[in-house]
Amino acid sequence: MQRPIVPRGFTLIELLVVIAIIAILAAILFPVFAKAREKARQSSCLNNQRQIAVAILMYGQDHDETLPDSSSVWPELSIDRNILMCPTKGKKVANAYVYHDGVSSLALGEIADPSGCLLTMDGQHAATASPVTYDNCAYSIDDVDARHSNKFVATFADGHVDVLSITPDTLLVRSGLVLWLRADGLTNVSDTAPVSSWPDMSSKGNTLSTTATSGQPTYVANAQNNLPAVRFSSTGVNLRNMNCQPKTAINDSFTVLTCVNQRSGNGGIFSSNEGTAEYAASGIGISLWDNEGGQNRFRMIGYASTVASTTGFWQTCASTNMGFTVVAVETNGNKGTAGIYLNGANSNLPMTINPSTTIALRQMRVGGFYSAGVEYVNNCDIAETMLFTPALSALERALVENYLTHKYDIP
Repeated sequence: MQRPIVPRGFTLIELLVVIAIIAILAAILFPVFAKAREKARQSSCLNNQRQIAVAILMYGQDHDETLPDSSSVWPELSIDRNILMCPTKGKKVANAYVYHDGVSSLALGEIADPSGCLLTMDGQHAATASPVTYDNCAYSIDDVDARHSNKFVATFADGHVDVLSITPDTLLVRSGLVLWLRADGLTNVSDTAPVSSWPDMSSKGNTLSTTATSGQPTYVANAQNNLPAVRFSSTGVNLRNMNCQPKTAINDSFTVLTCVNQRSGNGGIFSSNEGTAEYAASGIGISLWDNEGGQNRFRMIGYASTVASTTGFWQTCASTNMGFTVVAVETNGNKGTAGIYLNGANSNLPMTINPSTTIALRQMRVGGFYSAGVEYVNNCDIAETMLFTPALSALERALVENYLTHKYDIP
């Protein structure tokens, strides 16, 4: 008699193997699905901001080529609320975007490089009474929200949209950039070779050079984070441009940022002089000529500790190598704020400069300065130097500082 065939079920081991395989596949695929969903949300956000940028630029065309003021930009634009919602933030956030305060009421013709001038970004900002700020306008890096996989969507004054990083690998802000010296922009130069000419990467033609046949600064191939720098020595010569553009008018504003290693002693990292008369800083830091109270002098910025009246900080740095740091200085009309000190103990201590009658940049020097008719050269390594005019907004300056800090791996 034949036995009936009884169907055999899965064993416990087989079930566990199948469950394990499903769990592994889920672990692999779920992050992919999450990234795909976020990519879709990012695309929606790109489209939203593109429409907002078009609305802002059309507003400018209808209002004598002038961009909206921060105080009234969102009511003036009257954009559909669905466009103002970022899918990543959800419907609870009525407006997930911020307008760059640095372009508030700016004439379109004043924007030197529209492709490098921020217009809108992912972000949030609540209005404040002191200082006076307005809802959904970006005043600092804190107002930007890197919500799309640690990146943020931004539009620019030429209408293009991009996905950016808070710590960018490339220089995002280029509007107003009139001098850009990069040691990594020097080509076909070997380690310790003399540098007699440093090309300007800003496209403004402000190349700096020296006619000296000896004592030129030298090329240091691996100065910081596997990147080069130009080394200046007190026994050598500096680099200059005798006809630098722009020749800024009275009370023009500007921002200077420099990645530098102040190696020892005194010296102006970045200096300028007016006409044929030459005046000088006698301490470390960035030096900018000004005329205050009718007296020609250099404003000394970036000094170690002692305040000296209206001229800034005086004191030579220690003889030890201080390491690379980002030094920034800016003036905005009649008033400016000094940047980061070279002294490590005071690296985060800012200083407000007294108002001056005239801020002027004519002839530029990098790596040296004049004092009592004698040209001195600083002991320093300069990896990168940038001059922006007009001055950068706080947000723009933070992005440039982040770029330099990230690029050169500065703590």
